[in-house]
Amino acid sequence: MISEKLTWPQGDIDAQAAYWWTVLNRSDHAQIDQKAHELWMAESQAHRAAFDLLASLYLASDALSHHEVLLADRRQALRPKPSWRDRLGALSQSLLFKPLPRLMPQIGASVVALGFVGFLVAPTTMRQNLWSETTEVVQPKTASKARANQTYRTSVGERSAIELEDASQIELNTDTQVQVAMTGQDRSLVLHNGQALFDVAKDPKRPFRVYAGGYQIVAIGTKFDVRVDGKRIDVTLLEGQINIIEPASTQSLPTRTMSPRLGKVVSVAPGQHYSSANGQVLTLTAAQSERLLSWRDGRLNFESEPLGNVVYEINRYSNQKIRLADPSLHQLAISGSFKVGSAKRFADALSVAYDVSAVAEPERDEIVIHKR
Repeated sequence: MISEKLTWPQGDIDAQAAYWWTVLNRSDHAQIDQKAHELWMAESQAHRAAFDLLASLYLASDALSHHEVLLADRRQALRPKPSWRDRLGALSQSLLFKPLPRLMPQIGASVVALGFVGFLVAPTTMRQNLWSETTEVVQPKTASKARANQTYRTSVGERSAIELEDASQIELNTDTQVQVAMTGQDRSLVLHNGQALFDVAKDPKRPFRVYAGGYQIVAIGTKFDVRVDGKRIDVTLLEGQINIIEPASTQSLPTRTMSPRLGKVVSVAPGQHYSSANGQVLTLTAAQSERLLSWRDGRLNFESEPLGNVVYEINRYSNQKIRLADPSLHQLAISGSFKVGSAKRFADALSVAYDVSAVAEPERDEIVIHKR
């Protein structure tokens, strides 16, 4: 029997499901709420079906929030509406929505998507206190003018933009450090750590060089993204052409210098991606490019990515880290679009969508994901 200290709408199962979804997505919900919800779910199959259907709607891609039908519902929120169950059925057909595995196990796809903006079609009681946590991500400010010799940094969860004296633009992702050294003959930068997108102004007399992890990326007028992750670098070219000069030796690489020992030259064309992990250049699909550069919009996009990799990426943007307690969870395939900056929001959604629990460990500033 559920505790009499807790109350929720009676009679209408949809309203009860909406109540529980609201409660579980509040940042301050208590452990007793979770237990009471589990008991409510166990009372009848109708309870579980109503909650699962509602969860599948709210964990759908944030593209739903921009669908013309949903936008119309937002504008007419106070008018009587048909059943949101009927609308979900119609929308899922037109939007090719992939339900979550726990919610509809016969599908077999693993999809979690959260962080969307706007009201969706659901009972009025659901339109309050949903995903109301503030993000830790600091939106990029108007590009500040860089000095000729200066080091710029972003903290964890922060993004920033700077403009060089030659009108080139740099976008810095989370936890990034870049050193600028501009002269009359050369434009040189060192990306010590993190990730940055370089939009290079054309100047044939002064090549634009980025040094990262012992590698040198040379451009004249182009647009490319560079990520340094330990000894590994990844480069994605959007426009123009670049040459990547590999170090002559991977032993004792001078990672923080503009004078590495030079080796093989690798040419990269637009739409291609280079990784030092294997030294290969791959041609990307439009979807792959979008996923790699989604950080510029404050989001992370994944397609059938192992949960271990997803957690690694989520942790880059938050001081509070997520840890997977069970090794088998690392291979759980995840697809979706996530708003960066809140590890807790991601962990809470994961615990609703899958048979896992999220346990906070404040002393270590961690959230530990366990199998139920």
